[in-house]
Amino acid sequence: MNGTAIQDTPIAVDIWTRRVCLKSRLFFLSHAHADHTQGLTSSWTKYKIYCSEITKRILMHKLNVNEDLLVALPLGEPVVLPLDEEGREMLTVTLLDANHCPGAVMFLFEGYFGTILYTGDFRFKPAMLLHESLKGKQIDKLYLDNTYCHPSCNFPTKTKTMKLIFDIIRRRLGDDIIIPLRTLGKEDLLVKIALEFNCWIGVTPKKMELLKWLDLPDVFTSEWHKTQIIVAQHPVNSYTLSQFRDPFVILPTALYEGEKSNPYRHLPNYVTVPYSDHSSFKELLRFVSGIAPAEVIPLV
Repeated sequence: MNGTAIQDTPIAVDIWTRRVCLKSRLFFLSHAHADHTQGLTSSWTKYKIYCSEITKRILMHKLNVNEDLLVALPLGEPVVLPLDEEGREMLTVTLLDANHCPGAVMFLFEGYFGTILYTGDFRFKPAMLLHESLKGKQIDKLYLDNTYCHPSCNFPTKTKTMKLIFDIIRRRLGDDIIIPLRTLGKEDLLVKIALEFNCWIGVTPKKMELLKWLDLPDVFTSEWHKTQIIVAQHPVNSYTLSQFRDPFVILPTALYEGEKSNPYRHLPNYVTVPYSDHSSFKELLRFVSGIAPAEVIPLV
């Protein structure tokens, strides 16, 4: 399960099944990945949804959620909301950057229930532990993205992995470079590639439409003939590859780190690189140690 109704509160995060959150009245969305919006459709009519500005735009244009029900909250600024209809109990919520995908945030909840940090999906950065909103706070409950919480899941930082991808691209500049990605995510990598090689990044018209809502540099084009670096929908299929003369596939994922069952391991002209938008095992240890919560609740 990728969301939860927080126990003993009227707060629900990333969960849209009413039978699971019958007592919830404040709904929050950490980011707009499909596994976190499952059940959220244009028919959502009862409660407001609190999220970041970018996530609000995605919900409006991709899922056609009523704009009047979407409330964009600022990053890093505490916002006070009523927990009940009478306003007798109040909640303070602060959004923190989750370093995951465009619009992704963590939620810091403070109220009668104590202090809760809800990471959603996140990739640890040391600066997270220095955030002003967390200084001097005792976190009672840490809802943690434990996607890679296993000792075998140790992979380099985004910066180091990005350099590895740059090196691979330099060695294959004569080929068409295909980068398979899901609908949303890793746009930061694509922008860095475009700036490093002073080139366009080719995307599908559907992806191009999504990119308009994300406040990114103008480095994308739906005219594939203008570039040798193309983003394809993951998993990439043989038909897509057949459209290119000498395709070389770079799959940026840490999903197969520590596993022997990488299905792409022996494919020609295909390489997986552990570029991840989730935290590694060592990063999780450092984050939990720095936050020092009274209780850790895994989200996966």
